[in-house]
Amino acid sequence: MYYTLFFIFIPYVAIGFGLFVLQNVWLAGALYYIGTVIAVWMHRQPKEIKLSGWSWTGLGLAILAAGGIYGGILLLWPWAVKEELVLGEVLSKYGLSSSNLVFFIPLALVLNPIIEELLWRGLLDTGSARFSWLDLAFAGYHIPVLALAVKWPFVFDAAVALTMASWALRWAKHTFGGMAIPWLAHALADGVIVAALARILYAK
Repeated sequence: MYYTLFFIFIPYVAIGFGLFVLQNVWLAGALYYIGTVIAVWMHRQPKEIKLSGWSWTGLGLAILAAGGIYGGILLLWPWAVKEELVLGEVLSKYGLSSSNLVFFIPLALVLNPIIEELLWRGLLDTGSARFSWLDLAFAGYHIPVLALAVKWPFVFDAAVALTMASWALRWAKHTFGGMAIPWLAHALADGVIVAALARILYAK
């Protein structure tokens, strides 16, 4: 139980201190990733963290979900974004600029899915495909990040979607027998989120 609480607090502390105190997304990410690596080492890399469970059905579901995420962001953004907010200015305030976005993209598409799945569907695995309070915890630390740019009703909607996504990834792990589909689905989701935000950011 104590290990579980420690693991859960890793992203909350990383986001709270790195993003909102230091106002630097790079430091927030570093704290999150280093903390998770330390947690994996402490837990001696449990056997449930394994790249297995490939499924073409799982791949198809992941692609459909990614398409829905991409379309949903582009469709809802005009209503969800805070009035008079300039996305580029918000990103720049927290350390993301056009000059370093090229370094952020591989982190978002490769490292972030690996780290988050190691933590939330690996170390924090419940041993079951059923819904868990941990899925709420996964969504929780995204809320203050979303609130930087998105109106509160849409923040709530996104939190619900993230909770269901966490459950779906947990279900995929236990249904398909490994982390392959959760890792792939997470990477696709992060990829389309980055693509949608880039389209919004650079739209003429």
